[in-house]
Amino acid sequence: MATAAIVAAIVIAVVAAAAASYATYSANQAAQQQAKLAKKAATQRAEAEAAAGAARRRQAELRAKRFQEQQRSRAGAAGVRVGEGSLLEGQMEAASLAEYDAQLAEYPHQLAEQKDRFEAKIFGFKQRQLQENLWKDTVISGVLAGGSSLASSYGKGSFSGGGGSGSDLTVYSAQDRGYTGFSGGGRN
Repeated sequence: MATAAIVAAIVIAVVAAAAASYATYSANQAAQQQAKLAKKAATQRAEAEAAAGAARRRQAELRAKRFQEQQRSRAGAAGVRVGEGSLLEGQMEAASLAEYDAQLAEYPHQLAEQKDRFEAKIFGFKQRQLQENLWKDTVISGVLAGGSSLASSYGKGSFSGGGGSGSDLTVYSAQDRGYTGFSGGGRN
């Protein structure tokens, strides 16, 4: 009878270990998928920010180009020879300001792109860590669950030996020993 109880406890421990291992494996797979999707989303956000920054830059450059063409047109209509004297200095200053305006338009998008690319790297790292630890975590959780189940069976008195010597595996609860509780401190 004791052998059957031991076998049953071992079977229960193995089933508990398998269930815990599968749960850990499934959770790890889900976490890997979540990290993969987060990395992809961060990469897409970075690409969108880069495109938005480039578009804002083009917009600022076009606005500056139109302004410069208007200046040339007005100067030509006024009879000023384009490319000489102070008009040239004004055009150079306008070109410099146009470049600065284009850089300012693009800068916030560059920062957002860098942040999103960094997030993508972090999520990629997280995914690799999960992949590297998958089997180790699965085995550890299975062993712990199996050991816990076996210890629980042992603690419930499922194992009972027959010899009465030092090899006796019989476990007694506090009630079996006659204790009524910790508050009274005595026996029945």
